[in-house]
Amino acid sequence: MTAIQQFQLSGLILVLVTIPIIAYTAKLLLLAKQSAKWPSTRGVIVTGFDLEVSGRLNFLYEYTVDGTRHQGGKPFIATSFKRIEREKIAQLTISYPIGRQVEVYYKPEKPKISTLEPGRSEGLKSGIFLVTIFFIIGLFAALNPELALQFVSNLF
Repeated sequence: MTAIQQFQLSGLILVLVTIPIIAYTAKLLLLAKQSAKWPSTRGVIVTGFDLEVSGRLNFLYEYTVDGTRHQGGKPFIATSFKRIEREKIAQLTISYPIGRQVEVYYKPEKPKISTLEPGRSEGLKSGIFLVTIFFIIGLFAALNPELALQFVSNLF
């Protein structure tokens, strides 16, 4: 396989990997924006922020919509991750202690989707921007591998 074919294949792989990441992050951003207009109900913190030995974060709240009990595992939509910095955990532990009554904002069409902090989306825009740059690099390498190879050769 020639260097040009390798660049083309690598670019295609990068494009294929970034497309679902961009789509998923955009979906989270849309949900976060929509959540600012969602109805709310009362809920309770069942498991406060607890960092297990494994480093995984445990958090759980419960709420009821139209007689059906639901659970949420993160306080804001933008945090799709299960790992979080210890300093932030200390702050969240104070904000969300076990047994605290909270306002839960839920998606009307799908009440199992919820948040405690509607509209919160920090990090999502920069995430989409970064992944889009990788997408563009991949597309460039896939569509014009000769120029990409020449560019990389000039860098090193």
